[in-house]
Amino acid sequence: MLLSRSDRDCVRFDLAEEAGVLNKIKALREGALLNVTERRPVLHVALRSSPDQQYLVDGKDVVRPLSRDIATELAITAGS
Repeated sequence: MLLSRSDRDCVRFDLAEEAGVLNKIKALREGALLNVTERRPVLHVALRSSPDQQYLVDGKDVVRPLSRDIATELAITAGS
C-alpha cells in the first residue's frame, strides 16, 4: 500500500527530526563551527542576506564586510 502525501510528509519530518536537521539548521544560522575539516563556520546564509541583516561569528558581524566585498567585485566586473 502506498503512503498518502501527508503520511510521506510526516515520515520525512520524523526522519529529519531524528537526524537532527532542525538543530543543524539552527547551528548553521548561528555561525557554529560546522565545517570541521576547515575548522570554520558555514555561513552560506550570509552570502544571500541583505546588508541590514546580521550574522555573528565570534561576536563579529560577517554580513557587512561580505556585502562590501560583493559590491566591489560587482563594480570591478562591470568595468571589464
